[in-house]
Amino acid sequence: MSDMKQAPLIPTPPGFPVEWDEPGDAKLFWVHDLTHYSDQLTPYDFFTVKDIFETVADKVNQAYHVPLKTFCRHFNTYFYSASVPQLGPIEEMIAQNKLCWEKLNAAMGNLWNRWESEWLPEVKEHLAYWEACDLKGVSVTKLSEYLNETDQRVRRTWEIHLLLSYPMVIAISLFEEMYRDLFGNAKPFEAYQLLIGFENKTVESAKALWKLSRQALASPKVCKILTDSSPSEVRQKLSDFEQGRAFLKEFDSYLQLYGKRSNNEVLKNPFWIEDPSPVIKNLQNYITQPERDLTDELKKQAEDRERRLAEVREQMQGYPKPVSSQFNFLLKAAQEGNRLREEHTHWIDFSVSYHQRQVVMTCGICLAEAGVIDSKDDVFYLKPDEVRESMAELPKITDRRSVVKDRREKEKRFSAQPAPPVLGTPPSAPPPDDPILRAFFKVLGVPPVPSSIPGELKGSPGSGGTVRGKAKVVRSLAEAGKLNPGDILVAEYTVASWTPLFASIAAVVTDSGGVLSHSSVVAREYGIPAVVGTGMATIVIKDGQTVEVNGDTGTVRVIE
Repeated sequence: MSDMKQAPLIPTPPGFPVEWDEPGDAKLFWVHDLTHYSDQLTPYDFFTVKDIFETVADKVNQAYHVPLKTFCRHFNTYFYSASVPQLGPIEEMIAQNKLCWEKLNAAMGNLWNRWESEWLPEVKEHLAYWEACDLKGVSVTKLSEYLNETDQRVRRTWEIHLLLSYPMVIAISLFEEMYRDLFGNAKPFEAYQLLIGFENKTVESAKALWKLSRQALASPKVCKILTDSSPSEVRQKLSDFEQGRAFLKEFDSYLQLYGKRSNNEVLKNPFWIEDPSPVIKNLQNYITQPERDLTDELKKQAEDRERRLAEVREQMQGYPKPVSSQFNFLLKAAQEGNRLREEHTHWIDFSVSYHQRQVVMTCGICLAEAGVIDSKDDVFYLKPDEVRESMAELPKITDRRSVVKDRREKEKRFSAQPAPPVLGTPPSAPPPDDPILRAFFKVLGVPPVPSSIPGELKGSPGSGGTVRGKAKVVRSLAEAGKLNPGDILVAEYTVASWTPLFASIAAVVTDSGGVLSHSSVVAREYGIPAVVGTGMATIVIKDGQTVEVNGDTGTVRVIE
């Protein structure tokens, strides 16, 4: 092994110089996570994520005996991670692998039960703690206590997140692989059709928003305001008359239930309940669409799923009992996992993060009033340790304004510079063909193979079907207003808060992600084509171009 030739360092663009602050970093393979953190991260967000990826994930890896360690770096304000297998003597690795699969199989067999009886009740207890926190007029001492307690509770809820995510993703992946193995002539997405048609929080929120749009249509005056006004004007105009105020009451009830969501997974940006513009834009889109019954559509999906499952079971008659038993085990685990993808996102990724943001923002207000920083939003340009130290020192003041200024300037400097997809040293050999790695590559995706055909992009098939339409490049929900029914959504990635957009688009194309990414899963739920992990769709495709999306082959063609 010592004679193996070291791969050369990956060159970086002239505008993206990298300083290797930690010994050995240059020898690792660093990946820019486009699926979760394609945009720049503030220091507070980065170190929060770093703690999850390193400290919390390490604890979960030990719980499942997964021999992997992850490292995170903040290169030029962008998030990069490197995963390093923890190798040892072959006998120890074999024993660890056996333990790992024992743990994962036990977890896959008990996913929904453990979520309902153990994990979700605990998450709700943490949320109840934050709901009870009185952040208005709170003393500095008490606010410091809230912040420290919040850090511990966030760490624990993300531990639950990862304890669930590992068996959840692996179960879906293993089921799809077994299905293809059993039915060699199966269509590309046939296995996934047995996993859809179940209620979850994301489906529930989409149905509730659709119902709200029908209520708006029932009032011509409310409908006209939504049609003719910008999102920022809607609330004020609706509050001027009785029917408008009644609609606002329903709208606010929706936000209380489903508004603790953000456009992406960072603390810096406001959540829907703070800035409901994305919800209003979705409503404006929905009221232009013809009548449909989302509950009936979900019921039809469930009926189609059960009909197909009956056909599968008929085909499997006469199969050896161990094969049938394993199929049923993985089917149940994959169905529960597919449903839990959206459930845990609602409760942890969004609800927990919303409350964490409120505590941090209150600290920002406190530090700005004391003169430690200039404005409350500057708190996100401090590291978590710096915020805790500044809060603990009050009324003594440590002026951190120059630190914030330097970090904001650095962010601005690199905002126009695209972050390279990878940095460091590429691995000397391809990753092992391991079921766990395969599962997570299906979420994150793999680099696409460039197409030799002019005007064509290659990605991964995400959801079957072929369709043509006008492309609209949407980089955030703030730009979602440009989408019209029947358009092709082209995005770097999508998260759960983007789900309402899928009700009106004809297809989705993303830069990142794989067959188990959010974009793919939701596209299959809505029955629209998806091509994911193209790498550069948002750069190559322009607004208004006609494109053809082939979700079966994973190709996108620019027609005109």
